Amino acid sequence: VIVYWEMTVNFDSKFPVNDYRKLNLHYKRSALPGFDDKTYEVCLNTETTVNGFEAIVRDPLKAKLPAEVHYKAVLKAGQDCGSAAKEITITGEGTPSEEHKAVDTQKLPMYQKCEQDHTKGYEFSYACWKVMKDQGRLGHYEFNIEYSPNVNPKVKDLIYRFYLWARHTFYNNLQIDRTDNPTITENHLKIVVNASYRHPVADVHVYRPHETVHYHNIFIPSVIPRYEPMTITEPFMSRYMRRVFNYHIPMCFLSGDYVYTLDGVQYKYPLGPCYHLAVGITGPESIALLFKSIVDGKFSKAMKLVVDKDILEIKPEGGVLTIYDNGKKILDDGKIIHKF
Repeated sequence: VIVYWEMTVNFDSKFPVNDYRKLNLHYKRSALPGFDDKTYEVCLNTETTVNGFEAIVRDPLKAKLPAEVHYKAVLKAGQDCGSAAKEITITGEGTPSEEHKAVDTQKLPMYQKCEQDHTKGYEFSYACWKVMKDQGRLGHYEFNIEYSPNVNPKVKDLIYRFYLWARHTFYNNLQIDRTDNPTITENHLKIVVNASYRHPVADVHVYRPHETVHYHNIFIPSVIPRYEPMTITEPFMSRYMRRVFNYHIPMCFLSGDYVYTLDGVQYKYPLGPCYHLAVGITGPESIALLFKSIVDGKFSKAMKLVVDKDILEIKPEGGVLTIYDNGKKILDDGKIIHKF
């Protein structure tokens, strides 16, 4: 007996250029002699669209709420992925919570520090990075789950069992409203989540055709080591991998008097007027990258790149950037004086 199967996965992400991410998964197998004489296909199509990302990244202090994220996932299964297939559709939207919108951000210390950094001419600083993430925080989520009438009863039973589990687990935090919801059909489930802006808790509301269940002050599961609501400036998967599996993409930068290291530690370290080694590579071709503090108009640092015996220095002079190649000035205020 020979059984053929194939699976295709396509991922399209131009985020944040066009502000969307798409994932398409297609699984197909041939008939199973003696068990199932028909082919079987599973198709999953997901799409995430982000509104407001560009404004937050360009200037988080001037970005206006709300920023929004829209989700859509369509799961189909059957002999083929055509109109007769069993289908489950999940649509969702994430926006800042009302509690977040009501916060006077201009009074928060991190916003004030970011404003000071902007005044000094820093295009990017640790404080502004934190503000950018805060402006992109999502605290209100709304999901609609709809499934076609021909969906396997076992699938519906699984959803209902999870619903009962939640009711028993959070019994002390729930309130049941036995009123009809005319906008909710028998094959429709609506879930609304409101995450607290300051505390690791959330309110969850589940809408069914003939009742609404409210879960109040549900503690965020301890599987997330450090609570932080979803933010549009950090994709969910990278956040989940870093927080749960202690995985992160190494990043190192200097900003103001602060150093952010490859292992995720941020500390204060004023450089002073002498050059400090930031990156060094030894070997047949040694490379060293050095920085020092300098006060010159809007500029606060000078940089020196040493490759073997060659030295390239970038430093401000009279409020404009100049570049020296082994002591010879080659660029002054954007004008090329000498070529390499």
